[in-house]
Amino acid sequence: MPGSAPGDNSRPVIKMEEPVPTYVVPDPEGGEPEMGARDPDDKNDALRVVDREQEDHERFLREMDRLFDVKQLRKTKSSLAIDIFNPLVEDEPYLSELHYKAVGQVLPMLYRDNFQVDVVVWATTPSPTAWKRATQQSKVISDRIAIMANLSPENRARLKGVGRPWFDATAERPVLSFVVRKMDDA
Repeated sequence: MPGSAPGDNSRPVIKMEEPVPTYVVPDPEGGEPEMGARDPDDKNDALRVVDREQEDHERFLREMDRLFDVKQLRKTKSSLAIDIFNPLVEDEPYLSELHYKAVGQVLPMLYRDNFQVDVVVWATTPSPTAWKRATQQSKVISDRIAIMANLSPENRARLKGVGRPWFDATAERPVLSFVVRKMDDA
């Protein structure tokens, strides 16, 4: 309502353009609801909703489980990152002698069932094209490592190429990282 509110600390009340939300509640006299009445979510589904976001998330997960073969990932016990700051070679497979030395340190882990290795190429700038290029480079590098090591399909599945943007403006950005994870046995 326009006008002044009583008290020294209140400012004048101004009539706003937008109306307050209207909630559909049961008629205390037991009458029929109005035609076209809607609940707060613009869905006339007459469901009691406690947390719409949580319920939408659960519905999404059930739908994904129905459509795809979903299984829980193994938990990580520990992890180690080997960061390399030397630039990649311009031609495929992008690896220099220093990079191959780091690959030699990581390679034995791929023959063990409880280890996973991510080959992370960091994007030069936080832009979609740099991110795409980093992802393509990481795939080429991980494919090269798999061929070099003659990995079985089971072992190859635990070697992943990943391109990531670098968002920290203060920390020095590595060019390539090998992230080794020891997974739970379960």
